[in-house]
Amino acid sequence: MFLDPIGTFIGHSVTFAPLNDRASFDELWDFFKIPHRTGFTVQLADGQSTIAYEAYTSNGSRKLNRVVKGVLCWDTFQVNIIPIDAQVVPI
Repeated sequence: MFLDPIGTFIGHSVTFAPLNDRASFDELWDFFKIPHRTGFTVQLADGQSTIAYEAYTSNGSRKLNRVVKGVLCWDTFQVNIIPIDAQVVPI
């Protein structure tokens, strides 16, 4: 059998928490939920270092904490960040 691999795509599943800035948290969610025609650059953990790559999001979800006087207070949200190109290619 002969394999002709494209390479290894190192993606990330990232969970974000709101801390004290709800407006920025909502803005970040809005960025990820809107489809983009081009990717975006990320730099994320990889082992004891980081890896930077062009990426897109495939899906995401968020968790509602509570509603206070009609205001939705979100707990966290999670997105899957997928590389556009393989970061590790065969030699």
